[in-house]
Amino acid sequence: MDKIADRVAAWKAMGDSLAAYFYLYIIHVLKVIDENSTFERERTEDLLRQCSEKARHLRNRKRSIEWLGEGNDMRRLIHFGELGGWDRDKDFIKDDSKLVRVKGYIHSINGPEAGTIELLSCGLSVFFVPAKAKMKDREAGATKNHINVKVSFYLGFSYDGLRAWSVDEE
Repeated sequence: MDKIADRVAAWKAMGDSLAAYFYLYIIHVLKVIDENSTFERERTEDLLRQCSEKARHLRNRKRSIEWLGEGNDMRRLIHFGELGGWDRDKDFIKDDSKLVRVKGYIHSINGPEAGTIELLSCGLSVFFVPAKAKMKDREAGATKNHINVKVSFYLGFSYDGLRAWSVDEE
């Protein structure tokens, strides 16, 4: 994984490619999930900010392009195109069988459309839509009363950062 990170870092240094910023932050997220290193987490958060800033002009910057699946290292990444497309009725991908659910706890809720979940494995922040979360005590989604509640979700990687999908209370 370090060799891949070095090559992508060199790619980023050689030019101003958004793809290089994007995949470099993903590589470091995977390392943080595996290693739970404070140093690596801080570096990853910086790379996330850089990628988000670089993509600020894109309309689709919040779309999850890569997803976390089973496996090791970069083989865990599942491209959006491998998931059968988007199901408008479910407001989610058609085929989630290749994805793996991860755990975290609700860290903040700024309203029905924006909140953060902290990954249990490493502490990274993940954006989620509280109104769409499936909570055991209410149908209308998560509220501020659900802060610190443990949840599971699918992890998506967008240009704008990490995104939690299909959030369910544990």
